[in-house]
Amino acid sequence: MGRSDISGERETRMGTWLRLGRTVVSALLAPRLAVPDGTSVLTMRVWPNDLDFNAHMNNGRYLTLMDLGRVDLLLRAGLGRTILAKRWTAVLTGATIRYRRSLKPFQRFRLETSIAGWTEHAVFIEQRFIIASGAQAGEVAASAAVRASLLHPGSPARKVRITELFAALGLAPRSPPLPEIFVQLGAGTASIPPLKEDAI
Repeated sequence: MGRSDISGERETRMGTWLRLGRTVVSALLAPRLAVPDGTSVLTMRVWPNDLDFNAHMNNGRYLTLMDLGRVDLLLRAGLGRTILAKRWTAVLTGATIRYRRSLKPFQRFRLETSIAGWTEHAVFIEQRFIIASGAQAGEVAASAAVRASLLHPGSPARKVRITELFAALGLAPRSPPLPEIFVQLGAGTASIPPLKEDAI
């Protein structure tokens, strides 16, 4: 690995940590989100360290930024405090993403994150990147389906019941019917179908 590669990685890590710090601070100051129906919305811009050799946002960067959306959702919904208090560990157990449009240098976009539903031991999260500037404003750049679980402290094989998470907030909601993509994700067979207008 050359010196320029190392420097590039360092800049990327710094950019990620700065975004994370800003996300945490803004989430702690932002209005509370309703559980489980609230939607987290983060507005960001494509910076040079987000780009690949094709001069658009690197495919892997979408997955990194999706972490920020889930952090914002957890904190603003009050779930983060519960998870920390009980020393549960949140883990990603599955994800599938469909890239539809490129995000270009300095283009603004929104990352929308919401809970699509849940089963006994898994929460299913929908995340969408929406173009916020330029001729394609309002169009979906990428959409993802994510499955996450919580693990008990000292027992990685033992998953937390999702009802326990909601009960800690004094809630007992019922999951809405899961869209097929999330049913497939739970079974490990998920593949987001293309739209007719999808970019190649």
